[in-house]
Amino acid sequence: AVATVLEINYLDYGSPIPFRNIQTITFKDFKGYAKPGLTLDGMKEFAYISTNREAAYISDTSIEITTYFHPSRSYIYKQNIRSHELLTHELYHFHIAEYHSRLIRAKINKFEGGLSGSELDDILKTYDLLERLMQSRYDDESYNGYVLAHQKNWEQMLDSLMLSMDSFSNPVITFNR
Repeated sequence: AVATVLEINYLDYGSPIPFRNIQTITFKDFKGYAKPGLTLDGMKEFAYISTNREAAYISDTSIEITTYFHPSRSYIYKQNIRSHELLTHELYHFHIAEYHSRLIRAKINKFEGGLSGSELDDILKTYDLLERLMQSRYDDESYNGYVLAHQKNWEQMLDSLMLSMDSFSNPVITFNR
């Protein structure tokens, strides 16, 4: 119970924001609690964004896969750091999560006639792992956004990947019949 209270700011709760509303997100939306004593390689100038993906059957022939940003679990370690570059870095983590949701939608779209719950679970687990690997690589290669040239390279690559999957930007996928 204590861990949950420290992880989610229930006092200033912000509802999850779907990816389609990414343009509205500012540092004011980062309402979570920073972990006491936490540093990033000794530095205290960082933020943390919390995202997730939810999958729900809408009917026998369609599934909704939505990517969310969680304001009450996302935080800025030092409240006086609110740089545009840091916010951009954090929001590109959200792009990575949405990119993998689009990959999932593309995979589901190939299924003829339907998808069992266990098949959906397997797909979600596979792409969750792939996303975690890409998220880690993104932070490592951009040094958490501090190396601007590497950050810009990632932004360009992710913009291109998102554009290549634009036909799967709608969270609702209907099975081929």
